Amino acid sequence: MSNSIIALTQALANTRASVRQAAAQALGERGSEVSITIPALSRALKDPSPKVRSSAAWALGQIGPQAALAIPILLQILEDPEPKVRLATIRTLGNIGTKAAIAIPSLLEALLDKSTVIQQAIAKAIQQIDPDVGSGISQLLDVINLTTSNLVSDTHTDNANRLEDSQKIISLLTDPNAIIRQQTALTLSHNHTQAIKALPKLVALLKDADFTVRWAATATLTQLGTPALPALLQELAKSDWYSRWLLARILASIGENAISAVIDTIDATDTNVRIVATWILGHIGDLATDAIPKLIKNLKDPNPEIRKATSWALGHIGVDAVTALTEALRTARPKGKEAAALALGYLGPKALAATPTLLKILAHNNSEVRNATTYALSSIGPQIIPNLITSLANTSPKIREGTARALGLIGYQAAMAIPALLRTLQHKNATVREASIYSLGQIGPAAIATIPELLKAMADPEPKIRRATIETLGVLRMDTQTQLEDAEIKALLQTITDINATVRLAAANVLGNLCSIDYSIGAKVISGLLQILASDTNKETKETVLKAISHMGSNGTPALYTLLKMLKDNNAQIREATVWAIGKIGATTATAILELVAILTDSNACIRQTAAWALSQIDSPDIVLAVPALIHTCSDALADVRNAAIKTLGNIGSKADLAIPALKIALADADTNVRHSAEKALEQIDPTWAMCNYAKDNRTYLATKPIYTLDSTLNSNYRIMATELKEVNGGYYEY
Repeated sequence: MSNSIIALTQALANTRASVRQAAAQALGERGSEVSITIPALSRALKDPSPKVRSSAAWALGQIGPQAALAIPILLQILEDPEPKVRLATIRTLGNIGTKAAIAIPSLLEALLDKSTVIQQAIAKAIQQIDPDVGSGISQLLDVINLTTSNLVSDTHTDNANRLEDSQKIISLLTDPNAIIRQQTALTLSHNHTQAIKALPKLVALLKDADFTVRWAATATLTQLGTPALPALLQELAKSDWYSRWLLARILASIGENAISAVIDTIDATDTNVRIVATWILGHIGDLATDAIPKLIKNLKDPNPEIRKATSWALGHIGVDAVTALTEALRTARPKGKEAAALALGYLGPKALAATPTLLKILAHNNSEVRNATTYALSSIGPQIIPNLITSLANTSPKIREGTARALGLIGYQAAMAIPALLRTLQHKNATVREASIYSLGQIGPAAIATIPELLKAMADPEPKIRRATIETLGVLRMDTQTQLEDAEIKALLQTITDINATVRLAAANVLGNLCSIDYSIGAKVISGLLQILASDTNKETKETVLKAISHMGSNGTPALYTLLKMLKDNNAQIREATVWAIGKIGATTATAILELVAILTDSNACIRQTAAWALSQIDSPDIVLAVPALIHTCSDALADVRNAAIKTLGNIGSKADLAIPALKIALADADTNVRHSAEKALEQIDPTWAMCNYAKDNRTYLATKPIYTLDSTLNSNYRIMATELKEVNGGYYEY
């Protein structure tokens, strides 16, 4: 960042509003060059001075699409009391373009603004963001003007005409156009009398296919208030998860009467109603504290769905539930304890007072209770770390294990616990050691200094400890983007020959993945792996080495010469693993292509299939050398082999035109996948073939291009593609 940009950014915090405004203007004049200042300009959007807010919004608009990071704050000031701020914000959202698609519902709602200048700016902005939605804005404005004038005006003298107009407007709630449904719902909020008449249709819109329509209905029902309550309560049993969430917002806004009515339904006879009511109380949050006694009883309900909903609801009602949940944690049966612990986990930092009880529950015999308790402890957050460090010294292995796992779930903020976790690596209980090792990996870069101690653990007699150590080493190196040291490479290569299969596989994954992103260590690793291949006769070890090389991708190319020789191995599993590794490397030499071509005739069908796939991974002009053999493979006895060969021919494209006769024959293959692959391959080789040759050959299938249509009943966010089906000679072709 240049000194001038730094100075201007600092000026955004000047005590004088005129200086802050000038700084925002100056930054905006530099356009995308100052994208690094987006966070500072975003903060300026909340400046007490409307001139500064307006200038900051304008500056973000000059930056363009990169300013998408500021969209959440821009949406907040879209309702700014100052028209100039709203106008600048709207224009900025338009300049951001397609990345501002999330702003369209808010912009559509803002069309109700009385200012024609703002309405025009919104129309232009939506056109920039999504032309499909923008094309209907003029029609939408006509609808808004119609509904507003008919609903708000008191000048009508003809009651019959007024009733007719009212019915026309309410009928728009079921209009095929989602934008019209949305805006009609919003404009109904201006007249409660008409909204009450439309109540059943408004409630039905809470399940509309278009989310913006749902939100519009929510806004209107919220404004309608208590008169909407009976219809809303009837909707409980029929609501899906999204409409539950919307119902909760409406009911919370209605207030105490609505919340009491929902609390009463917790005891309903209909199980589904009880479950939905419980979820809604959780969505309502701390306004539903009166529900706590009934919800605590439901923690012990035999129905797991009710317990699940109850845990979530209590966890979202707030700190008032902590005392009751802590008591349930002490006294309930295992399922109740688990549900109470989960609820405390949902409460997060608010559950701090339950820490002593949670730590004791870690010793419980039931693993599900312990898991829920571990989650709850980790959710409380960094403030609990001193308690967890103390708990690591507890005499109970279960408490130590749960504590270590909780520290890992807290993540990088638990760095202060690293010394205590290292001490537990000496614990006699293997599960405690394993939990501590994984936690070091979850803490991340701060634990990189523990690698020497982790290397010692790679010699642990317990396989699960060796595996955990290898995986943690890989995580730490990947997180820090640092190279493996020679000692680490040596230790990992040794575990490639480990007696335990999961340990070997972990070592292969770590070596392969790290080499795939760091070519510089690849030479050392590949050299060691090739030595193992040359000296170790164990089949499982060889397969592990080949897995490691396959994970390296193109960085495994130095191993290619050895791999090509291994294609002649007597063991079919070794040959198949070798072919797979060559494919993942993506070898480009003519020699490799010819060797893969040769193995297309292997006696093992899986190897033939893998070889055909491996050829598809090669990006080289020499791949045409494989075309004759692939054509021959199109008649293989096994459908999966034929399918793989046909797909590869398609990938080769126009250079595989010799395969067209064989692919035409494959169109009548007994296997559906083979037929579809043959058709696609023909289009890849000759794009005009599908339209011309199918009809000319008078086959039972007619290939057509997919026809894409936009269903007029859906908002542009919910496009569907309709594919035309053609019937020829009694047969159908399905794309």
